[in-house]
Amino acid sequence: MSNIVARDWKEFADITIRINDLDPTYEMLWKARKQYGDDWVERFCIHMLMFYHIGEAAIAANYEGQDFWNHVEANYTYTKRGSERRHFRGEAGRAAIRSLKQASGNATQGLLKAFYRPDYPTLYLGVKNGLEGFGEYFIWKWADYLDRIFDMPIDFSNAFPYMPEQPMKCARAMWPDQHPRDTLEMVREYISQYPAPPSGNRPCGIAEAETILCMLKGYFITKSHTIGDDIEDKYAALGQDPYGLAKFLPKLP
Repeated sequence: MSNIVARDWKEFADITIRINDLDPTYEMLWKARKQYGDDWVERFCIHMLMFYHIGEAAIAANYEGQDFWNHVEANYTYTKRGSERRHFRGEAGRAAIRSLKQASGNATQGLLKAFYRPDYPTLYLGVKNGLEGFGEYFIWKWADYLDRIFDMPIDFSNAFPYMPEQPMKCARAMWPDQHPRDTLEMVREYISQYPAPPSGNRPCGIAEAETILCMLKGYFITKSHTIGDDIEDKYAALGQDPYGLAKFLPKLP
């Protein structure tokens, strides 16, 4: 566990962005595209959107087409889930998998990108109305994967009404005297001095401000987050790392 300490939210944002702890998975997959190709990374992302565990996704991504879905279904009960997908179980989870299979025609190639739209509200509604089992958090992740890993730009400027609830809880708790929309804009404006990881092809924006607010809640309010622990968690989730992905993660702080 790192012993890095931030005195206020701005210092927290500075350090988090500098050590690439915003979401280490994005950097890992952005680099992995060069070695494994877009189709492999797309399968990885689809599995992440279902189970949210990079160790499990690293295994599943090696299965193509129908074999991918066979693997998902055969291992459904025992597949490790990330905490954000701890309820992806029972018939509700299986219904979500069926809707993904139907949307893909039992394939995987192009499934993630098929829902791409250049503005977030349209993308949100496309996933929300076209699939089962995807709420605000994972639709946001879907957009993030397209924008940051596949360099498919998405305009988040009108995304506020569709944002996940956790960053809004943080905004209301830490800045109770201003509207959460203003807090989001305040954070966005401050972090816009930094290039958005992993590619740096635009300044940090709304998507990165949402992540910062999620992490601020864990750091300053619930005390469940330490700076750098997401990077540590990703190394741990890869285990013995049979597919050589750890080398693409940010260095431990």
